[in-house]
Amino acid sequence: MAKRVSVDRWVFTVTMLLVFVGLVMVFSASAVMAKERFGSPYNFVLKQLFWAVAGMIAMVLAMKIDYRRYKHPVVVFSLLAVTTLLLLSVFLLDRSHNTHRWIRWSGFSFEPSELAKPALILFLAFFLEKRTKTIEDWKHTLLPAAAPTVLFLLLIVAQPDLGTAIACAGITAAILFVAGMQFRYFAYSFAASILPLYFLLFHVSWRRDRMLAFLNPYADPRGTGFHIIQSLIAISTGGLTGLGLMEGKQKLFYLPEPHTDFIFAVTAEELGLVGALFVVVLFAIFLWRGTRVALRTTDLFGRFQRRAWPDAHKRDSTAFCLVWRLFFVRDAWMRRCLAEHFQASRMNALPATNCETRTHLCALEARSSKLLPCNSPSTTSPLTVRMRPCE
Repeated sequence: MAKRVSVDRWVFTVTMLLVFVGLVMVFSASAVMAKERFGSPYNFVLKQLFWAVAGMIAMVLAMKIDYRRYKHPVVVFSLLAVTTLLLLSVFLLDRSHNTHRWIRWSGFSFEPSELAKPALILFLAFFLEKRTKTIEDWKHTLLPAAAPTVLFLLLIVAQPDLGTAIACAGITAAILFVAGMQFRYFAYSFAASILPLYFLLFHVSWRRDRMLAFLNPYADPRGTGFHIIQSLIAISTGGLTGLGLMEGKQKLFYLPEPHTDFIFAVTAEELGLVGALFVVVLFAIFLWRGTRVALRTTDLFGRFQRRAWPDAHKRDSTAFCLVWRLFFVRDAWMRRCLAEHFQASRMNALPATNCETRTHLCALEARSSKLLPCNSPSTTSPLTVRMRPCE
């Protein structure tokens, strides 16, 4: 009988605390603005409460479902199809804040680009699970894996929402790295993205102005730098313990969207350094425990969803040592051998072994390399049998 895994109490507790703190701060940051716009100070917090309850129900249901049930073509490709249709449908709707990002209906709002992130994770985990041995096959593995990502990036950038597009690209790169894709393909992808990023960042006036305002908001204190300066004022006036809950001043129409984009500035102003650090620590604990779960995942489908690999805590020092030696070992065969060991460790083809052992084995292979015919298996290493390519 399969062993039932208990709930991670740290993750559950931190999640509940973040939800509670979020509800309190949303009410504090939005009450005055909601009263002015809608006649009720509870407008935004009631919406937040509704989605918080819905999220907790979804969390409980998800905890009872084995994630391996998602490993089915109907689930994976249906999610991709629905996400694509939603990303296309936003262009048929009216603009909101000069963008086509949202689907709004009767007080309900939804951003389809957020659905693209789990859709890509699920698809890549499903597609790459049985293709780790052919991860270097760019025609049958890499191009089909990257195709949905490229499609989503084009649709999301057109909304426009460059930040979410970069996040989707980062998710894809992380999963491909864990799957064992070589670094040269990352270099090719980065080189291909330089020109589009240049035009998207420096030839779109409002993005360029935002970057300049971030670097020096005081160059235009009443224009593009106004909101950044107001958020800095909010954080600085909070001091150590803050002005007190509901006592902040910058949320009074100085900060735009104080209950969303600038809610951390309001938190720092009202709860001070202590409250701000408390929120940061909660997120740090969530990250720590989530990473711990990811490192203990044993199957490829789950590993790719969590963008990690098993026994990584045993491999980190080995990988670092191998990479270090790749830069300082002069012998070309030694460097290639170490690179192969490092690549195999990423693909989980080798057991965790200390760096000195692997270096010694590579040295043995280097000494005997002239005695081995081309394309013959090397038998000097007990860890693996690899075919030596022709020079």
